[in-house]
Amino acid sequence: MRKTQQDKPAVPKTRRQDKPRFIVTREYNGSQSMRAAFEQAIESQACGQFESWLEKRESDKNAC
Repeated sequence: MRKTQQDKPAVPKTRRQDKPRFIVTREYNGSQSMRAAFEQAIESQACGQFESWLEKRESDKNAC
């Protein structure tokens, strides 16, 4: 029996919006390596998310 396109199991497609995106052009000015620029951008984003999580946690704690 010959398999057709419809016989294949559905594979979920990852949408581009689901992946984290980094804009590095502002951080990369040529004086540092692209790797260092990416590390700086990722660290900055992670620190920002952590700080907002801490603020939310503190406000939730104070609400109790």
